[in-house]
Amino acid sequence: MQTQYCNTSTDLSRAYGRVFEYLKGQQQILRGFLPHTTANIFRKAGTGYVEAMFEDGVKMTEAASLGAVDAAQEWYYDSTNDVLYFYPTGGVPENHQYTIGQDIDTIRTDAVKVASREAEARLHSKHIVPIPMSPSATVSGGVVKDPYDRDFIDAVAKIACGHLIGNVEPAVFNDGIPENIAAQLLAAGRGVLDEYVTGKRTFSWELTQSEIGKAKHWPDSSNTSHGMIQLRGEFQPDRTTTTSVYPDLSSPVGFNQDVFWKIKITTGGALGTATFQVSKDNGTTYNGTDITTSNQWAEISNNIFVRFLARANASTDFIVNDTWQIEINAPGRQPLSTHVKSVKVVI
Repeated sequence: MQTQYCNTSTDLSRAYGRVFEYLKGQQQILRGFLPHTTANIFRKAGTGYVEAMFEDGVKMTEAASLGAVDAAQEWYYDSTNDVLYFYPTGGVPENHQYTIGQDIDTIRTDAVKVASREAEARLHSKHIVPIPMSPSATVSGGVVKDPYDRDFIDAVAKIACGHLIGNVEPAVFNDGIPENIAAQLLAAGRGVLDEYVTGKRTFSWELTQSEIGKAKHWPDSSNTSHGMIQLRGEFQPDRTTTTSVYPDLSSPVGFNQDVFWKIKITTGGALGTATFQVSKDNGTTYNGTDITTSNQWAEISNNIFVRFLARANASTDFIVNDTWQIEINAPGRQPLSTHVKSVKVVI
């Protein structure tokens, strides 16, 4: 399923308050129905392709076949013979008003899909796609609230509005200058996306070089998790502050020439449900306590912090036994040779 970075209602109206006015008047009234041989089913020939049908303004249900039309407010279009079949509420079509036309929900969804694909095309040279959800995203009743950064959502919504309006009044650019509303919306949304690419804007999940510090990580080649992890912090060998993951830091973890840690998913599932453990000996032993994944920073040890990010539309964010290897580089690493005092670590 393709990721959609804005919704088809409030996000679009926030981007341009009058956008839905351009979707009106696209339906036509139907008259002259004939009874079909099956009880309560009526037909009308010569309608042309039907994308959606409405009874008294209520969207009806499209059936997969004529034989499946067996309940009120169901319809089926026979494209081979250009005949529309439908089941009126109460069995009397004259008691209702019927319209056919474009499915407004489909139009909105298609515009958002096009805008989301364009966003990924513009961003992929610098950022991973699909774009990770915001660390501040919350889930309530299975619904993700504020899944992406607001500026990013608004940019995609503006592009979607530009396409929607462009269906009625095509966007006009004159030497790159937007001349009408559709073009202005497209230009505004694309301008914001370009700022993410040039670095004028940053996503809330992006890490600066100073945040990355002296640690880097990479996933195991067999991983199938859709979610991702991020690290920040600078390794402090003598740090003795306890953490929720390692409450036994009374003894500092000494640094040696090759320090590799691992994070392993111990319970699969969505962000906030999946759990993980940490190994400080490259997977030989783990801390033994399951820690719930979170999009908030948590110190796993020695001033190294981790957070987990979900990806939209993923069947499962994190898969059990998937691992990420972490390489820790201590500040001022000192080799054994007395002739070389330090070696610069490049991250």
